[in-house]
Amino acid sequence: MLTLLQLYQGLIHRKPWIRKFTIFYLVWASLWAIWGLIIGNNVIVHVVLLLLYILMIFYLTTPMVQWYFKKIYRYGKYVLYTKLVTLRSGLQLPIYFFSQKNPKSGHPTDLPEGYIVKENEKSHMPYLKKKDNKHVSKTKSKSKKKKTEQTNKPKPEIIYVVNNEHDKDHPEPWIVKSHTTTYEYVRTKQKAIQKARDLARKFKARVLVQNVHGKFSHGFTPRTSKKQ
Repeated sequence: MLTLLQLYQGLIHRKPWIRKFTIFYLVWASLWAIWGLIIGNNVIVHVVLLLLYILMIFYLTTPMVQWYFKKIYRYGKYVLYTKLVTLRSGLQLPIYFFSQKNPKSGHPTDLPEGYIVKENEKSHMPYLKKKDNKHVSKTKSKSKKKKTEQTNKPKPEIIYVVNNEHDKDHPEPWIVKSHTTTYEYVRTKQKAIQKARDLARKFKARVLVQNVHGKFSHGFTPRTSKKQ
């Protein structure tokens, strides 16, 4: 009796496990009917039972039954329902509402993605509210702003090769730098010039090299390598 009561409650409350349990039971019962046919015991009865079991299994796999037992959202004594509403423009939109009864204008459904359930302080009636996406929007805005700043960051127009013998913190006597950025400390002037030329090709800049008098030679733009 307790099992029958649980099955009845599961059927009324549309529990998905009821359909699976019933299909399992019918398959098990079908095996017994097949065994009865094999041993020749009450052949007609077992044929009728086997046909009934097979028909019931097919019925439980139909879309109508699957829809009846699909997952629904409950909030206390309320069930979430949905229905399609046609606007004046002809566009159809789904609306969601909670109800204790079985309204004819909608059918039970699961909680839609992107929504949370809130409760009215006065009536204690549940309702749906969109999730707060402020944090996500701020993160996207910051990321977009940072990307824009990086894109708009001015590229160096001049790459300098500077003598750095007076700097005791760095043993390398030459620096490759721009107005705002120090790129590398180099031991020889030749390597510093080569590094500056590589950067100039990358940034489409000019190179200025400091001479023995402390002055810079006239700037030049390195030639780009020609494609074969």
